[in-house]
Amino acid sequence: MIEAKDQACRKSARGYLLFLLLVALLISQGASWGQQKINLGRFPIINSPDRAPVDLRREWDMLKGRSTPEQTTNITNSAADELGPVWSYDDRLIYFYSNRVSAASGARGTSYHIYVMGPDGTDLQQVTSEPGDQIEPALSPEGGRLAYVARASADSPFHLFIRNLTTGVVQSLTRERVDLPFSEVRQPTWSPSGLEIAFAGRVGSVHHIFVINVTTGDIRQITGGNANDVDPAWSPDGSLIAFTSNRADAAGTTVQANTDIWTVTAGALNPASAVVNRVTNFAAGGVQSSNKQPAWSWRSLPVTGAPPSYLLAFASNRIDSNDDGVADAVGNTFDIYFMTRESVRMDW
Repeated sequence: MIEAKDQACRKSARGYLLFLLLVALLISQGASWGQQKINLGRFPIINSPDRAPVDLRREWDMLKGRSTPEQTTNITNSAADELGPVWSYDDRLIYFYSNRVSAASGARGTSYHIYVMGPDGTDLQQVTSEPGDQIEPALSPEGGRLAYVARASADSPFHLFIRNLTTGVVQSLTRERVDLPFSEVRQPTWSPSGLEIAFAGRVGSVHHIFVINVTTGDIRQITGGNANDVDPAWSPDGSLIAFTSNRADAAGTTVQANTDIWTVTAGALNPASAVVNRVTNFAAGGVQSSNKQPAWSWRSLPVTGAPPSYLLAFASNRIDSNDDGVADAVGNTFDIYFMTRESVRMDW
């Protein structure tokens, strides 16, 4: 009887130990999963604040310095122009605009409309079909709304619209208004909250960055001066809007021949309250490079020797022959570079 009880106790102890080991394994695996959500193993990044990635890998492609990717696939392959591709946040769809005749015919037409397709080019569908041109699609964070700019004819200005992708209902944000501080809208970009859209609004002969609340219609102008401010890109944490500008100073009072990437506080009420910082300022041999078209990564990515960070990619005609992060020449073509979120100055 005593021996039987002893065996039962030993079995119970072994079972308890196995239970503890299983719990520890699940906890460690859970921690590993949580880490993988941030440090994506297939995205090894070389730690340099302003150089091209030399080992930034996707499953279907690889960027290596300024060389040609290992594989490129033409997924539309039509006689028309297909422009402005935008990924859905789950990477299952690509939105773009094209002057093709229809989804079924890739022949070159006369107007631009917005289309959507799978990553392999299949299931191509037409999203917009209004008269005139609809271009520059921007998908909302939850994926259910598509912002874009449209015009009725070639001599009409572009205005801002939102299409509900479930119901097809189109909301006009600027076309009917007579109180606008700008004459045309270009290049919309959503806030991470989905409550606002930033865009480049034409004021006279230049553009400035504006923000509109999609529910109330309230508009804020956040850059000013004499410079041309375009290509707004809202940071994933919501605090900054990066943009391209030919301004030579933060106020935009003076302009320069080249362009640089700047950031502005997204919550600014007006240009006077905005904090504006220059992000790029690369020169070689006394010649300034041009830098333009900023784009933020949607997820923070692992950076060697530093915490995970959002990356700000941009196009630049600087040349970094030694791959050391220092520009040694200015070229005639543009390549893609990036910098980490921590490299972007924050003075507020």
